[in-house]
This record gives sequence, structure tokens and C-alpha cells, in this order.
Amino acid sequence: MKKTLRSSVATLAIVAGSIGAVATTAVVQATGASATEMMAHSWHGTIEKVNSMMGKDGLFTLKDGMKLYKVHYTAMTKFTSGSPKKLKAGGMVAVTGTLSGSTIMATKISL
Repeated sequence: MKKTLRSSVATLAIVAGSIGAVATTAVVQATGASATEMMAHSWHGTIEKVNSMMGKDGLFTLKDGMKLYKVHYTAMTKFTSGSPKKLKAGGMVAVTGTLSGSTIMATKISL
């Protein structure tokens, strides 16, 4: 009796541990961003389209070579030269921020 009880407990412990490892791995993969996405990078290109502006927050499309990115900026974004009012289609821009998918969360913008 004791032997079957020990083997049953051991089996349950292995199964529970496996389920926990799978669940932890799934959560980390679903919510975790890669290290390259979380690092600040710079992009240089032209403004394709100014999509929207609401107060000091806004969104515009940046063309860097053949790639298109959506750039989101907030009141915390530092404009090193220029201002949000000077964002116009066809203008040159340099953006520093973090990339998530095809959206850049800008920390610095220079026109």
C-alpha cells in the first residue's frame, strides 16, 4: 500500500511540475518582448503621413528605406529640434525609441 501511494505521489508531482513549467513558458513567451525590441534605437527617414494629433500626443508614419513604421509620441517625448506643429508629410525626421511590432514608441524626435 505504501509503495503504490509513493509511486502515485511521485507521478502526480512530476505531472504538476510539467504543467507548471509549460504554463510559465507560455506566459513568458506571450508577454515578454525580446531584448532587441526593448533597447532604444534610432531611425532616420521621411514623414509619409501625419495620422493624428491629440494635444501633445500624436502618431505619424515614418518611411526608413523600404520599411514603414508608425511613430507614437507623447507629452514626455523630447523634441530636440522642431516641435509637433512642424511635423509635415515629406519632411526629414530622426526618431529614437523602442520598437514593438511596426510601432516605434518615441523618446526623442529631431526634425
